[in-house]
Amino acid sequence: MEMESPKLRRLTCSVKNYDWGCKGGGSQVARLAALNSWTHIDPEMLYAEFWMGTHESGPSFVEQAKGEKGISENSPGVTLRSWEIPVSLAIRLWRSAVMISPPC
Repeated sequence: MEMESPKLRRLTCSVKNYDWGCKGGGSQVARLAALNSWTHIDPEMLYAEFWMGTHESGPSFVEQAKGEKGISENSPGVTLRSWEIPVSLAIRLWRSAVMISPPC
């Protein structure tokens, strides 16, 4: 019996809004988020970061197909055996110069 190869899964990612973000549709972050999961960009909102990963402040979620029961850590193709690993990739866009310091 041949095992079905794993399929790519779409992620619903998080967006962070900070004072240094770019406003509305002029923001690449807002446009990326709209392509990812939203249908509307708020023209007054400041969009600063698009987060992909498992960080508790902005986790991504795996979208499920209709009728799908879910994905367990033992499902074929799942490679992270511990969901507690804080993995994060952020796409940032600044409206003005800011100082960036690493987390303590």
